[in-house]
Amino acid sequence: DKVCIDQNDIAADLACLPVFLAGCNRLLIISGTTYTSRLWCVMELYVYMVMRDADEHAQSVALLYAGLDLEEQRAVRRSWFTFTSGNCKCFNPDDKQKIMDVISQAHG
Repeated sequence: DKVCIDQNDIAADLACLPVFLAGCNRLLIISGTTYTSRLWCVMELYVYMVMRDADEHAQSVALLYAGLDLEEQRAVRRSWFTFTSGNCKCFNPDDKQKIMDVISQAHG
């Protein structure tokens, strides 16, 4: 995200997130211990998956579990199996409600 989103003007670039993802044939996620708890990360994955369903050339997501040791890598893997978007955190509470509304309207 720090590569494609201008950290000095995040709001402007977030509107372009679907455009950035539309240019991708594959999404690589290097997931650490907090990935599944950060709502903007989850939103990026959600947008990619929705767009992928409409693009016959898009591939599945590649997911790597990052951790300092095997125990931490296992914890990261478990976080994906126990994931629920409602438990995610967002720096701005208003953003969380907006994102949750978009997800629920599109796919319940």
